[in-house]
Amino acid sequence: MKDLSIGVIGSGMQGYAIGSSLAQAGFTLMFAARDLEALKRKVADLPRAKVATPLATAQFADVIILALPYSAFEALAPTLLPSLQGKLVLDATNTDPSNPEIIEQDQGNVARYSQQLLPGVKYVRAFSSVDFYQIVDSYQRGGINPLAIPIASDNSLALEQAKALISALHAEPVATSLEQAVKFQRGGVAFRVHTTGKKMRELLGVK
Repeated sequence: MKDLSIGVIGSGMQGYAIGSSLAQAGFTLMFAARDLEALKRKVADLPRAKVATPLATAQFADVIILALPYSAFEALAPTLLPSLQGKLVLDATNTDPSNPEIIEQDQGNVARYSQQLLPGVKYVRAFSSVDFYQIVDSYQRGGINPLAIPIASDNSLALEQAKALISALHAEPVATSLEQAVKFQRGGVAFRVHTTGKKMRELLGVK
């Protein structure tokens, strides 16, 4: 798995926490953000880390993590989509599920709405319900009391690949379907619940 390159589009607290931990775990990273000069300084001490534009990152990486504001995600999706075809895309973005368009199209299911913006990719909803410092702390604990990270997809291969990445962060992936992703979106029973795998499985209703 570590032979895969990973692109993080959106390098704020969430994106940097995920990407920097993966870099420390041995993956090759490319980070993208609006201010590339500031980003270069930010990642200067990380091993195997590069900086580029969002489009160049989408073209370069085997796996993409989206960790940018939702409005930016919606605006960038058409431009990035040709470079994302067939790739694993982990969606860590957040938006308000009461958005009228999301309610009208997908009954308030943010994951399903977001997936429709990215046809042709191996879409997984991941990292969207946990705080950035919890990701870093779990990685630094080295597998002791791993943080449960809920993920959702209807693509079984994508789920397995996402599980492997999350396990490399010394966290415990808990997988469910996109239909059930509402349980860990904003306002859901598992949103911002930092707990064990056992408890997360109970919250999501999975074994």
